[in-house]
Amino acid sequence: MIIQAKYSFLSLCLLSIIFIRCSDRERLNPIDPQNPETKGKIQSISIYSEFNSITLSWRPIAIDNLEGYKIYRKRENDSAFIMIQSVERKSRQYSDLGVTYFQRHTYRISAYTANYESPLSDTVSIIPGPSVVWITDAYNYRLIKLSYDCTHEISSISANGYPWAIAWNQINQSLWYTDLLLGHVYTYGMSNLQYYNSHSLIWDPVSIGLDETRNVAWIADANGKIIQIRPDLPSPVQEIESSFIEQPESIAIDNRRHYCWIADPGTRHVIKLITTDLTLIPSSATFQKPNAVAVNTTNGQCWVADSSRVIALSSRGDSIAVIYDSYNDALNIAINNVTGDIWVIDRLAADGSARLLRYDFAGNHQVEVSGLLKPTGIVVDESTNDCLITDSWNQRVLRISQSGNILFSNSKNLYFPAGIAIIYNDN
Repeated sequence: MIIQAKYSFLSLCLLSIIFIRCSDRERLNPIDPQNPETKGKIQSISIYSEFNSITLSWRPIAIDNLEGYKIYRKRENDSAFIMIQSVERKSRQYSDLGVTYFQRHTYRISAYTANYESPLSDTVSIIPGPSVVWITDAYNYRLIKLSYDCTHEISSISANGYPWAIAWNQINQSLWYTDLLLGHVYTYGMSNLQYYNSHSLIWDPVSIGLDETRNVAWIADANGKIIQIRPDLPSPVQEIESSFIEQPESIAIDNRRHYCWIADPGTRHVIKLITTDLTLIPSSATFQKPNAVAVNTTNGQCWVADSSRVIALSSRGDSIAVIYDSYNDALNIAINNVTGDIWVIDRLAADGSARLLRYDFAGNHQVEVSGLLKPTGIVVDESTNDCLITDSWNQRVLRISQSGNILFSNSKNLYFPAGIAIIYNDN
């Protein structure tokens, strides 16, 4: 009797273990609501927008009788989610085309079989817009393409050194960037990569400007020279030196007039370079410390961030206006060619604290945004009149409205965002 009871007890334990393991295996079904990991929902949904399309992707699930996935959407003014599409079981991505700009779109996804639909996933949402953004993250060694809201990553490119200045050629759809560590200049076309390096010529490429029509890049090399890169030539890299050039820090291109404006705090000059014949003409104005230049291509004016003031130059290089606004050190500047607005970054202290200011076309103070920490890049989105900056030591990218409101802020996985460029939708 004792032996029989012992074997009965062992049999019961074995059956219990088998039952528990079977139950555990059933719970491993990813669309089982009792699954402790997934709660039955689709996991790892990501989202980004690129102009008027929104793309969702998700982690695939592996069950034999899966038939597909259902996509649910709720737009800003909708009262509830509606199912907009079902996709086959092999799908890992879905693009919602023809979406409305500046309106939040929210999505949920389910998986379904012949007689069952999983609970809806957690929500993901995004606000699409008419532009996308490229930034360089210098110490993360990446170039990152972001959606209009600056908070969702579309794609990225790995860099070998410290990617710094960046520019986009809207005409031929090519991306250019400089590398401070390696002294290289790179360009990405639609399907290929080129890079230009001549260690006897390029050392410290801190700023880049593009002649988009001729596909020529102009580089400010802080080591004391201006570099012209023409990909159409057998020897594309050409050095331009002058007694007026010692430490060029900023370049701005006027494509309408074929001018390249250069700010050189080393010689305290702002120089106009006529790109068609490489003539260098220094401005007649006197400068304190010209840190940066920006061009209004509508009227040809060049605006200069000149430490304790901001100066406007005519297309001839004569001083025509000055803004004084208690600057500590006006470091960078951007112009809205549509409205004429002037955006200025002013460094307030040695710790990198800074403010952003906006002036109207006549130089009247309109907006001030504080709380910045060593902002590096600045650009104006002329499709919305917003200003975008890389707030480097705060490790974030900001989209700021014309009225000074921070519309979007992205600090996700950023280390030292530096350069920034805008891409517009030509369609």
